Amino acid sequence: MSFSCGLYTSTHTFGCAQKYFDKFSLETIQLPDIKNNDISDCFYKTVFDGSNSKGIRHYEAMVESYASFEEGLKRYVQAYLACVNFVDEQVGLVLDALNNSRLRDNTIVILTSDHGYNQGEKDYLFKNSLWDESPRVPLIIKDPSVPGNGGKKVAQPVSLVDVYPTVLDYCGLTASNMKNDGGAPLSGFI
Repeated sequence: MSFSCGLYTSTHTFGCAQKYFDKFSLETIQLPDIKNNDISDCFYKTVFDGSNSKGIRHYEAMVESYASFEEGLKRYVQAYLACVNFVDEQVGLVLDALNNSRLRDNTIVILTSDHGYNQGEKDYLFKNSLWDESPRVPLIIKDPSVPGNGGKKVAQPVSLVDVYPTVLDYCGLTASNMKNDGGAPLSGFI
């Protein structure tokens, strides 16, 4: 069996080289805390047909592919960490290029993601769920006008719908986003 970056697959490895996998030995992988019979407190499997859910199918394929659940999940988490490390390195390359360009002092960088991943919790290996692991995403803004590293953290949740009004505010844009009188202002907060 082989793994893709963050996604289980039985035949392909996508996205990153073996060197990223090698950075995370199976012996050092820390698995998420998963309760015994974790699915018992919700109706997910009874409401949705498991054959139509990638998250359930990926989980079941992983369980069937390895002698133990722990080994399969460690390999899955290893693939996830390898891909996160690969993406982190690519972001570093982009930031290095920006910092070595004439645009470094007037470019705001916003880093976010569209989803997280369940990693075995709720008998699920995938995105597209309402459990905390999936909708929680990073939102990092690097503003060159803020001295040092900034490092400000906000305690309240933000939403990706907040990115657009935040960018407008950073750019000092105040024009309406409505095409005509039939529209409405976009939602979100600065």
